[in-house]
Amino acid sequence: IDDIPDIDFPATPSFEQSADIDMADFDAMDLTPPSAEFPSMGDDTNDLSEFNEFASSTKTGPSMDVDDFANFPIPDDLPILEDTEDATAEDTSVDGFDGFSLDDNILHADSSAEDEFHIPGFSDFAEGTSFDGLDEITGGVSARKSSKKDIPLEITEVDFSRFIDLLARYPLNLRMAVEEYISEGAGSELQKMELVHLILEETPFKRVARIMEDRLNRSIPIPKDFEKKTAAEYEQEKASLKYLIINKILPAAILFTGISILTACVIFLSWQFIYRPIAAESLYKRGYAAIEDARYTQSINLFDQAVRVWNKKKWYFRYARAYREKKQFISAETMYERLLNRFKNDRRAGLEYAEMLRTDLRNFEKAETVLRRRVLDNYVNDPEGMMLLGDTYLDWGEEVPEKYEDAKAMYSTLIELYGRKDPYLARMMRYFIRTDKLVEVLPLKDHFISKRKIALGAPDLVELSGYLLDKRYTPAPGDSEQLRSLIDDVRTLLEKALKAGPEIPEAFYNMGRFFIHNNKMDQASSALEGSLTLFETASPMSPKRVLTRVDAYRLLGELRANDKEYLLAQGFYAQGMSLYEQQRKNRSVSQDSKVGRLYADSADVDYFISNDLATAKIHYSRALEELYDNPSVRYRIGYIDYQNQEYEAAMQQFNRAYAENQDDKNIRFSFANTLFRRGNLFASQGHYERLMESLEAERLRKGIVFPQARTDHGAFVEQYMKTSNNLGVTLSRLARRTGDSAKNGRALALFSESTRAWDSLTRNPETLVRAAGSNLAFLNIQNMTHPRAEFIPELYIDIPKTLEGEPILKQREDR
Repeated sequence: IDDIPDIDFPATPSFEQSADIDMADFDAMDLTPPSAEFPSMGDDTNDLSEFNEFASSTKTGPSMDVDDFANFPIPDDLPILEDTEDATAEDTSVDGFDGFSLDDNILHADSSAEDEFHIPGFSDFAEGTSFDGLDEITGGVSARKSSKKDIPLEITEVDFSRFIDLLARYPLNLRMAVEEYISEGAGSELQKMELVHLILEETPFKRVARIMEDRLNRSIPIPKDFEKKTAAEYEQEKASLKYLIINKILPAAILFTGISILTACVIFLSWQFIYRPIAAESLYKRGYAAIEDARYTQSINLFDQAVRVWNKKKWYFRYARAYREKKQFISAETMYERLLNRFKNDRRAGLEYAEMLRTDLRNFEKAETVLRRRVLDNYVNDPEGMMLLGDTYLDWGEEVPEKYEDAKAMYSTLIELYGRKDPYLARMMRYFIRTDKLVEVLPLKDHFISKRKIALGAPDLVELSGYLLDKRYTPAPGDSEQLRSLIDDVRTLLEKALKAGPEIPEAFYNMGRFFIHNNKMDQASSALEGSLTLFETASPMSPKRVLTRVDAYRLLGELRANDKEYLLAQGFYAQGMSLYEQQRKNRSVSQDSKVGRLYADSADVDYFISNDLATAKIHYSRALEELYDNPSVRYRIGYIDYQNQEYEAAMQQFNRAYAENQDDKNIRFSFANTLFRRGNLFASQGHYERLMESLEAERLRKGIVFPQARTDHGAFVEQYMKTSNNLGVTLSRLARRTGDSAKNGRALALFSESTRAWDSLTRNPETLVRAAGSNLAFLNIQNMTHPRAEFIPELYIDIPKTLEGEPILKQREDR
């Protein structure tokens, strides 16, 4: 420090003097900071003793050591430039004296100045501290200045050219910022020269950009990896291993890897989402085609292969429906089970599966399980599931009547949960129809019919119209006549049903029955033929639908029989019986009286037309098995047994017929004849006696009879003739057996009555001439009056073929 020359500080002008200072003097000032060695001070400086005087004059103030500034806290957010930036900051502090004039007496100010000049943070030192002297201050300044680098304010022409070349390499935005700062910037010349030297020193772009951002207070982004090099440097860099790796090998590797990954992704995605679905689709289609060709095992194998390739829900449904259509119900069940297991109890699959079990397989118990466990447990209170469960109970009620109440409970729950909607009310009406509650059906019918557009579906409308048709024309015993009188719109309902469901065969069947009841046979025949055509393609063929189809064959056969086209009639009867027997083998239908009537109608053709009594007996017996049991069928079976001289069997049939119809004269006459043939003369006498009483009473009611003019009178006279003769023969046999001669006398009287009846039948009403010959009663009289040992009185052994008043099939008259 002793080598430092003394500095002569000029006197500080007073306030009045400072006002006269010319600002031009500041422009002439040399603000170049001295170097660390103070080379420019030379002769212009005074001896260093003046510093000592300054130190001694300020001794009275607080003592301050320069080294104390080393512990001065620096805020963390204060931007500090590294290396050159630090130097620049220090130089800037030195340059901060530009334009600042020191008072002449600043170093010689008295101690009173302390009270007038105060810098917060610098003057608040604790008492007792004091400056140790300028030796320490100058030592500290000298140490700090020595660590800084001189920044010349001038550059050579070579450096200028080099500066221009280097600046040209900068990014455009940074280059414009540098040019702007140097030419128009607010910084000092020292700061600008510092920037020039930084550029000359080839400072990295990013560092220069950070400096410019701080000085211009704006962002200056630098493009990534921006750098300009000379050709030699570039060639040298290209020859380096780093350059080869970064610019040759690495891009190629990245490109190859990217292409490989992209290719692998394309291959994988193409295989996963293009090839596999297409391949699976092909297998599915081949398996589906195998179903159409009835290659069911192969279709299942192809389906399994397709599933392993790609699962498609729609194909499960298509296979299941195809198997169901082909009546392969086991395969269809398996497919629905796989569908439910694979797709977590799919709702639509559960409903279709239960519908198949209900309609096609009639497996109501399993259908109930599927609906409850697979559908309603997963889709609680699902309306479709609940409605299908009610339909299942309703169909189940045809076999187990107790299930009807379960159906009603399910429909009631639906109405309670979702309101009185038409679909649910229609189901409730269907329940009342099946349980034959006409009093409940009529209000619901009025509810639907009263609407402008009938809300009933075609199946419900068909069932309603058929039910009301039966109630109107073929009422069951016990039906209320008052309720039946309210049914006055049967034909309207039938026509609406036919319009709503032209594809439903039952609609045509009901219309055909309506025409039969109204004696419109041609229209009835047309409607029934239409129903049979639709039945051929109808699905599903439930047991009720099968029986309806069988009855349609019967009705059409009866129409043909009424037209005396017995061959056509027998053809329809045969088709109906064949269909029924086939379904009975499969146990898919139960016995029904309509089927029994079909067998009886077929037997009638054999009984009356072809006289094939053996075949007729078979069909009549089958009619009894099919619940078509009535006196007419019993009597005709008894007649065939009587003709076959099977009197025991005939007597049993006549007895069953007589038990249900005791007033029929034909049954009594046949029963009496059978008893006579079996040798039971007393029982035979009793039946003949009862029959003669009824005939005498009828003769009295008729008065004069005209057997030739009136057919009913002719039948009465003939029966009177036969009965009186047979009773006379029975009495004659009893007289011979018992020796009662009174019976012989009565027998002669009865023979005379029989002869008179025969005479009235055979005498010409115009000429009153008797016909040639005599009847059996006249011969019996001759035997009694002129007895012969070999002659035995004989009765009329022939019995009527039908009950009293029944129609008889007749052959078409030849023209």
